[in-house]
Amino acid sequence: MNNLYEVAGYIANPSRNLLIEAEVSEDKFDAFNDEYEKMTGVRLLTNSPFVHLIPGGITGKWGVELRIYYVDNGNPPAELSAIAQANTRPSKQQYSHRCDRGKELIKPLFKMGFVLGDIQNLTRIRARIAASRLADFSNGFNR
Repeated sequence: MNNLYEVAGYIANPSRNLLIEAEVSEDKFDAFNDEYEKMTGVRLLTNSPFVHLIPGGITGKWGVELRIYYVDNGNPPAELSAIAQANTRPSKQQYSHRCDRGKELIKPLFKMGFVLGDIQNLTRIRARIAASRLADFSNGFNR
């Protein structure tokens, strides 16, 4: 993703009401939790409201699905628009868009200081961004 820092700034703005969640097969939870802790420094509990555990054996659910939900203000970075879609999930009506690009977007966000949930620590995120990329982050944040 070429404009990761601009995208990160855009969704980090509190007006986007960002939610990051994971859907994890029970048998993959420990491995996911280890990877998540390496990226974020945070260890998850199995009863986290932002981790949905799926019993093993359910057809089509074999691993980890990461999703972000956010409110689009009509001026997102083009790169985010290209991979996001209108949110149609009835249980998430407060969000206009969602994206499930775990490897190319969400995992890099974790490494940047984002965490699962609906509250992000902007100080932590900004501290993890190289000074040379803060302008890109700010451009996205102020869109």
